[in-house]
Amino acid sequence: MNFRKHISKLYLIVVLFALYSCNNKTEEQQLQINKLQRQLTAKDSIINVISEDLDKSNHKIENSSAEILTLENQINAETLISFTGDYTPIINTKNLIKFAFKSH
Repeated sequence: MNFRKHISKLYLIVVLFALYSCNNKTEEQQLQINKLQRQLTAKDSIINVISEDLDKSNHKIENSSAEILTLENQINAETLISFTGDYTPIINTKNLIKFAFKSH
């Protein structure tokens, strides 16, 4: 009987030790998970900043493209007006038509 009591005590000690070691691993794993989550959060915030900068750059490019198109239209209009100016005694209709189609 004493042998069985010692075995059951030894079994209880082994089970408690196993539970304790599992608990420590779980705490270590939780610390690692928390560290990884902080790293992911930091990376996500960096990605968000870069994405916002990219959106701003794309918006600036779109605005610049629109401004360039407007300037090109103004230049084309001014050139078209110069064909019909007072200083041009003869209007070359063929060149005027070519220019108008090439512009648009």
